[in-house]
Parts: sequence; C-alpha cells; structure tokens
Amino acid sequence: MRIVYTAFAKQLGVRPETVSRCRQLPAFQDALTAAEDPSYVDQDLNVVNLKWKGFDTLMNLLDDHNAAVRLRAAAEIFKLWGNRLPPYSGPDAELE
Repeated sequence: MRIVYTAFAKQLGVRPETVSRCRQLPAFQDALTAAEDPSYVDQDLNVVNLKWKGFDTLMNLLDDHNAAVRLRAAAEIFKLWGNRLPPYSGPDAELE
C-alpha cells in the first residue's frame, strides 16, 4: 500500500504520511465508502450524461432556422466551454 500512498500523495502534492493520516479519519473513510458505492458512481455518470446531452442540444441548435436561436446557442457554448474547445478542423480551416 505504501506505493499507492506515494503515487496518490504525489498527485495531490502532499507527503505520503499525510495521506496515511487522512485515511485514519472517519470522515475520510466515509467519503471513500461513498465514492466506491455503485449508486454514487451511477449518479455521477448520470450528471455527466446530462451535461453531454445538454451540449448536444446546444450543438443541434446551431443548425436552427432562426438566427437568434443559433446566436444564443453559440454564445452559450462559448460561455460554457470557452477556451477549452479544441481547435477547429472543419472544411474551412487553414491548412498548414
């Protein structure tokens, strides 16, 4: 388990002893138990799926016949995703 603590601590930017001590805390143990609960994972996946469904809906609205709807959808996409969108690589993209 020491290797796991070391890797986990490195990811968090803390010492392995800190992770070991935290694992002794009842609140930490409760959080781990909840995170390992399949229903908790299912809820988390449902939230992720809903986010993607919302994004897909916005993407579909970009093709709406109403220009105001298209503009609003584009604005929402940029507000939500901002600079995290991948570079455009569609047919109008400049080739290097």
